[in-house]
Amino acid sequence: MSSPPFSVPADDLPEAMLLVSPDGEVLAINRAAREDFGLGAGCPKSLLYDLVADLPEKVVVFVRLCSATGNALPGALNFRTPGGILDYRCDGHRTADGMIYLRCRPREASNQAFTVLNEKIAELAGEVATRMRAEKQLQDLLKSQEILIQELHHRIRNSMQVAISLAGLQMREVPPGPTRDEFLKHSHRLKAIGLVYRALYRDQDFTRLDISDFVTDLCTELRRAYCGAEISLSIRTDAPLLSLEQAVPFALIVNELVTNALVHAFEPGGRGSIQVILQRLPPDRVELIVADDGIGISAELIKAGQGGTGMNLVRALARQIGASLEIDQSPGAVFRIAFRDGVAEAST
Repeated sequence: MSSPPFSVPADDLPEAMLLVSPDGEVLAINRAAREDFGLGAGCPKSLLYDLVADLPEKVVVFVRLCSATGNALPGALNFRTPGGILDYRCDGHRTADGMIYLRCRPREASNQAFTVLNEKIAELAGEVATRMRAEKQLQDLLKSQEILIQELHHRIRNSMQVAISLAGLQMREVPPGPTRDEFLKHSHRLKAIGLVYRALYRDQDFTRLDISDFVTDLCTELRRAYCGAEISLSIRTDAPLLSLEQAVPFALIVNELVTNALVHAFEPGGRGSIQVILQRLPPDRVELIVADDGIGISAELIKAGQGGTGMNLVRALARQIGASLEIDQSPGAVFRIAFRDGVAEAST
């Protein structure tokens, strides 16, 4: 049988390559095989089991299995070499014309790649385990911080409640008049801040405040404190979320503007309505409107930017959150506070 020679690429391969017939006859070998097995030039007329120390039956079975499948078949043969018998890993591939070529690598060399791979896998597994431990520590730390923040807000809420109770007790000892009115205003300022922390503690979200219920509770409390059923109060909130940095100044602004409307917008015993509106302004602004249909506010007062402690506080708080303040007459008084949407800004 003529021996179809290996092509040059086969001679260039570092592994020993043999072309074998289904009967086990060695048809061709490459340069690496001749050097590994101590063979001369050309292709020796021999059978595969003449080159190995394994039983002929084992070699025949392996060759037949390689010939019977189209997939690469791994195996192991002990080749005779000038340095003695060496264990080789042999992968058998069937060619298109039914021959088998064997790719043979010394077991140590063939295992080297797997050893490196296993070492890399072990290294990656260790890195993953380290990262998982670090992530677990971060999660535990985050949970601990959340508990601390929750406890902090709880203590602030309780402290505010104590301050409100003390202000109430002191107010009872003061006869009706301007001093008592100031105590009442300060008490409601404390209540406005307390409502913020109550909402935060209730929702367990310490980064933003859902103000829908908060505004309703605050306005209801103020209406109950300052007037009877003759003043109607309507509330509409289309922008229900505020950042935590905006929550307390916003609460105090609402408190001052609604208190101002309830106390000064109407004649004693008069009837009227107050609207509290919170809405979004594109692209990233929020507007608070407190409007009443009462006696109004003088143009001179608006132009001069004057007012009592409450209005001065509103102006200072507006500057704190970077808000603009506009006062109109249409009729009554309309206060417009516009400021950036802190929640939308934080999410971008």
